[in-house]
Amino acid sequence: MIEYIDNIELIKEFNMEKVEKSLPDETLARDVIDLLRELLHALLMSSVPAWLNLQLTLPQLRTIFIIAHNMTSSVMQISQDLGVGKPTASYLVDKLVQAGLVERNEDPEDRRRARVQLTQAGVELIQKLLGWEEFLGGRLNQISKEDLSTLKRGLTVVMEKLPEEATFKTHDSHH
Repeated sequence: MIEYIDNIELIKEFNMEKVEKSLPDETLARDVIDLLRELLHALLMSSVPAWLNLQLTLPQLRTIFIIAHNMTSSVMQISQDLGVGKPTASYLVDKLVQAGLVERNEDPEDRRRARVQLTQAGVELIQKLLGWEEFLGGRLNQISKEDLSTLKRGLTVVMEKLPEEATFKTHDSHH
């Protein structure tokens, strides 16, 4: 009986693959977009509690995300990214330092310049705000190795099609 059920599951998987292969590319792409929209919604909803408890101003939040994105920044770089003067950027960094979310360290290449980066508390805050890693991590462990490998291949192909500035790869030179 168990073997019969396993065979039915294999037939269903085979038939689903045949259906997906016979679908027009537009329909299949639309299905993927719909699934990604559902996934993104679930990921965003998982982080709502962290957003509701956030004790940062919008400029501070923008600053911490810029620092997180760049990995390491200078106050000048932050001011340029925010489109504000250097004194304003410095003030925002000071507030985040006081909150224990970022730290300033001397730049070993230029002692006149400080490097700004997230503290462990800053990294944890970003992870809570983005919320996806913890939420998704436990669910990915429930997926078969084969399905996870297929998902990885698909996501890799999508990432290769993104413009370089949309990925973290462009920021590897900052650290």
